Amino acid sequence: MRGQAGLISTMIMVGVVLVIGIAALAYFNTSMAAQRAELQLQSLLAVESSRTITSVIYGNGTDYVIFLTKRMTEANLDVIVLGTSAGDARYKYLDLGTQYSLYYADPATGVPYYNITDLSGWDTVDSLIRSARQVYVKDPTGTSPYMRLTEYCDGLPPTGNVRMGRLFVEPNEPVLLRIHLASGLPIDTAWVMIMLEVGDSSYQIAVVPLPYHG
Repeated sequence: MRGQAGLISTMIMVGVVLVIGIAALAYFNTSMAAQRAELQLQSLLAVESSRTITSVIYGNGTDYVIFLTKRMTEANLDVIVLGTSAGDARYKYLDLGTQYSLYYADPATGVPYYNITDLSGWDTVDSLIRSARQVYVKDPTGTSPYMRLTEYCDGLPPTGNVRMGRLFVEPNEPVLLRIHLASGLPIDTAWVMIMLEVGDSSYQIAVVPLPYHG
């Protein structure tokens, strides 16, 4: 009987060890999968950022034209505008359609779309509603690659949703992106964030600062 009891105890201990080992292995595999997914995402964003070219080709303090192109790859790009007040390091969210407007045009036609006094030839950028928790911007402190928009700026709508512009860009096909800022905004700089759609989230891959004189 004692021998059987000892054997049973040993079998129980072995079973416990096996259960702990299986649980630890499952946790390790889950953790490694999450790390691989994060590394793949950061690699994708770094590559797409290097393929995104932006340049301000016109500006008068409230109206700007930005040259934008994606090398090699097409993409759904989201555009959001943030601002800073003089003497205030915190970012503020600007409302699309009320405080700023987005238009785009194809510069390859040779038409001078950068004529700010004439909106003919410009198309209104589509609008997209997304939870601010699904919008990621680069962490300015450098403590982590990205942070949620909810952690990044003040002045978000109470619902936590933000309205962004949606622009589809063909590979190697340049577009002109027009930003019109309303007058009387309490900011000194508007930051145009170019975001890449990944899954159901948007990640910053480029930023264009616009001095504001409104």
